[in-house]
Amino acid sequence: MKMINLILEDKLAKLLQSINIKTDVFTTTHAKQQQNRGEGETSNEEIVDTIKRALPEIGKQLIFNRIDIGDNVLIKQNNLNIVTQLKSAGETIDLIVITVMKKQNFMPKSGTKVVEI
Repeated sequence: MKMINLILEDKLAKLLQSINIKTDVFTTTHAKQQQNRGEGETSNEEIVDTIKRALPEIGKQLIFNRIDIGDNVLIKQNNLNIVTQLKSAGETIDLIVITVMKKQNFMPKSGTKVVEI
């Protein structure tokens, strides 16, 4: 069992190194409005920090085929909701932020995968 865990940890570490966080979405008017509506303002630093904490779980779910490239992924932490999408970018994976909102009972679109941290 230890050998399997070591192999999975190695694969997860390599996968996490290939994920880039894209925050350029905040240059659009719509995304900026979303980021600051709901139950409070959300800084870019808070978004990036939350995503970084979610990466190990996203990596595990990629390895076990619970999440796939092209999927929308909702990252939830308390009332902070970050909807992202995984995109293939050659040998890396881009995690693109689609929308951000602080809201207690946020409901994502059907089919969106959820990662709670």
